Amino acid sequence: MEMFCLNESKTNTSIGQTNLEEIITRSQCQKGIFFSFELVRCKNDDKEFYKKIFSDTKDCSPLFYSLTWHNGPCLNDNYFASLETLPEFPNNILFHLAARGLKRNIVLKILHRAFELDIKNLFIIRGDGNPNDGDFNYAVDLIKFIKEQYDKKFCIGVAGYPNQHPESLSKEADLHYLKEKVEAGASFIITQIILESSSFINFVKDCRNYGINVPIIPLIMPILSYESFIKMAKICSLAGPQYLYDDLISLKDNTKAVQQYGIQLAINIVEDIISNSCTSIFHLCTLNNITIAIELCEKISKLIAHKKIIHALDLN
Repeated sequence: MEMFCLNESKTNTSIGQTNLEEIITRSQCQKGIFFSFELVRCKNDDKEFYKKIFSDTKDCSPLFYSLTWHNGPCLNDNYFASLETLPEFPNNILFHLAARGLKRNIVLKILHRAFELDIKNLFIIRGDGNPNDGDFNYAVDLIKFIKEQYDKKFCIGVAGYPNQHPESLSKEADLHYLKEKVEAGASFIITQIILESSSFINFVKDCRNYGINVPIIPLIMPILSYESFIKMAKICSLAGPQYLYDDLISLKDNTKAVQQYGIQLAINIVEDIISNSCTSIFHLCTLNNITIAIELCEKISKLIAHKKIIHALDLN
C-alpha cells in the first residue's frame, strides 16, 4: 500500500529518535498524504499489545505515534511507567505531558529519563488536574520551563481548539494563548477532534491572520460505535453539526453502519481540507482500535491511486 510517506517515518528503533519538527516540515514539501496515530496508554503498558499495533500499521508508514491518556489521570507514576515502555516503540513517538499536578523536580526527572531513552518529542497540554497540586498552571508554563532547562533538545507540540476551548472566554482569547505557547517554543499544533472540515479550515486561516505560522495538524477520529462517539464527545466537549448526531442516532443499533458512516465522514473531511490547501498531514485518534484507522488510510490511498484527490496536494 503506497502512502506517499517519508522514508524517515518508517519504524526503526535502531537509530536515535526522529525530530518531528523536521519530519513535519519536510512532509509539507512533498506531494502526498501523511498519517499519524494517537494511541491510548493501555493497562500495565502491555508491550506485546503495542508491538502488534506497530506491526499492523507498518504499511501505513505513519509520520509518528502519540501516546496519551483518555482513560485516567496523568499521574507521576504513569509517566515513569510509560517511559520505560517507550524503548519498545518506534523512534517517531510523541509523548504527552500534562502540566497540572506536576512539580518541577518531577518534571526534571521525567525529562532526564526521557533524554536518556532518546525521547525527544513532547506534546504538552494543560491537563485537568488541580493547579494547586503542582508548579504549572498552564501548558505555556511547562513549555517555558522545558526550554529553560533543555533549550532546543526537545521538540514540542501543543493543542489547538478550532471550536473554542470550553473554558475560554472567546476564540480571540484562544488564539492569544495559542500564540503564547508557540512563542514559548512549540513547533507544531494538533487540534481537538475535527467533526467538520470548515472548523479546521477557518481555524487555520484565523491562526495565520493572528501570526501563528507553525504547522497545524487536524485530529480525525474514525467512529467506532455510537456509544463511544457520544462518550468522547462528552469527554472532549466536541461541537459538531446537528445532522451528524441525527445520522448517528438513526444508525446507532448497527455498529458496522456507524463505522462506515464515520469512515466516509473522515474521508470527506480530509478531501475538503486538502482541497483548501490547509495541510496534508492527518492525526488519527484510534482509541487503540487500529483496524478502522487502517481501513480509513487504505481508502484514502485508493483515492490517491485513482488520482481523485492528488491534484489538490500542492500546498506550496
